[in-house]
Amino acid sequence: MKFLVGVDGSEHAIGATLYLKTLLRPSDEVVVYTASKTGSVDPAVTAKAKSVFADTGAQLEVQEDSKVDPREGIRDCASKKNVDIVVVGSRGQGVLKRAFLGSVSSDVAQTQGRSVLIVHRPELERNRTFMICADGSETILRATRMLTNILKPDDHVVIYTGFIPPPLMVATGRVVLRNPQYEQELLEAQERALGCVDEVRQALLEATVLPANNIATKVEGSNEPRDAAIEFADTNHLQTIVCGSRGLGTIRRLLFGSFSTHLIHNATKHAVLVVH
Repeated sequence: MKFLVGVDGSEHAIGATLYLKTLLRPSDEVVVYTASKTGSVDPAVTAKAKSVFADTGAQLEVQEDSKVDPREGIRDCASKKNVDIVVVGSRGQGVLKRAFLGSVSSDVAQTQGRSVLIVHRPELERNRTFMICADGSETILRATRMLTNILKPDDHVVIYTGFIPPPLMVATGRVVLRNPQYEQELLEAQERALGCVDEVRQALLEATVLPANNIATKVEGSNEPRDAAIEFADTNHLQTIVCGSRGLGTIRRLLFGSFSTHLIHNATKHAVLVVH
């Protein structure tokens, strides 16, 4: 796979390079990118990032742009180099902070069709763990296939989906009564969610060497599915959350689209991979 990592000398950018290092295989390629809107760039910034990857065996390339809007520069470089994933820290400094957080997820992932890995503060000392947010869409299947190019046999994956439970009580005129369809609606919602999870699990088993015992599933109902997903990842110390930039049907409205943006800004203990 081919990655572009944006660096600006900040602690968060270094954190992004350190996390990317844990994902790399010797066959991968990495473009180390930095830009300055007002003047020349500091070569020490890219030199420090290159030193992080020195022992990975990955092919390295440096791209430094001066007097270029970093938002435009990173999109242009990602397109020119035809990278698979753009990697950035959750916060930069100065211009890059504004350019990377937000605009990378929207401009690069949506406008340029690039997948984006936003690195917050994952626990690098733990075993590699991933949470795939299943929603029944083709996008999340693409995300799963992309993830199989990163996974190693000792990794662990949790396939997660959530749903909003049907109302227990319903209003009929001025009278509030127990929903007579509650059990049936709840069962149908659970079955739809389980179908989403099973689809992703099957794709994982077919496309990776990951043992079946290393794949877990979680389906839960919540009135706040976005926050429930983040809480589950927090509680279980999952390093990376994988989601699609677009989802499908009801679960899309609950999790994806708004969920990908919500994750980028609120999953502060994790890395977030948004696949276009």
